[in-house]
Amino acid sequence: MPNPPVTPIPLMPGRWRPLGDPESKLFRQRVSDRLTARGGPTTHQPLAHMKNLRAMPLSFYPGWFLVEGEAPVTDDLQGTFDVLYGPGLFWVIDGNSPFLHQLNAGGVPKDIDAQDSVSSATTLGTPRVERLHSPLIELDETTTGPDYLRFFCASIWGQEGPFMLVEGLDSPLLVGIDIDDKPWLDEIKPLQMTRDGDDLVGQGVVAYAQNLFAARFRVKHGMVVMEDDRELADTELMPQQFIAPFRHLRPIAASTQEKGSA
Repeated sequence: MPNPPVTPIPLMPGRWRPLGDPESKLFRQRVSDRLTARGGPTTHQPLAHMKNLRAMPLSFYPGWFLVEGEAPVTDDLQGTFDVLYGPGLFWVIDGNSPFLHQLNAGGVPKDIDAQDSVSSATTLGTPRVERLHSPLIELDETTTGPDYLRFFCASIWGQEGPFMLVEGLDSPLLVGIDIDDKPWLDEIKPLQMTRDGDDLVGQGVVAYAQNLFAARFRVKHGMVVMEDDRELADTELMPQQFIAPFRHLRPIAASTQEKGSA
């Protein structure tokens, strides 16, 4: 059984860049204000000790970013967290789908705690509640559609963690695996996406828990359905631990990425 890599696994590939000191300070302050506003200990409290902050723009949500970093989860373990960060709101990705559906539908109230926005959005029916416009643009087959599918799959978790696309043999999800002569090698290739009427259909390999699957996805108005899957590998991937909202738990002392606070 391979050992899990000690370096971070990004939520999705893309143009990640480290946050500079002013950006990091602003982001940390906003998180601190949010934690204070929530009152008392929460499962997000370790975010107060975040480090190695980095960000990436999202093609399918123009003007929005993913912000990612590490934080200690226990005395011995750290995890990677991801925050969806946009005008007037941020959401700590915790593996649940209702918030994304509400956001895509334009149903999230402005200036409230995003972690509570789903219940608020469904119970506050008064016209006085101002809601965020959906940031989701029309998806194409070449860039925005594939990016959105990568993001959605990795942000929605099952009982054994996130679903993450594997698009090359250099994927960090395959680190530590002896891939020579594996029967599924030829299946690993970049995500393919085609248009089917108003829908987009994606074909690719997805990692879930310690398994690999060849899967077909249908994307329509931000909704994603896995229409078909075929198991390629059983218990061959590195084990992944997660405690929402932290994924890819790994020993703190073993990390080669610790360079102090960003």
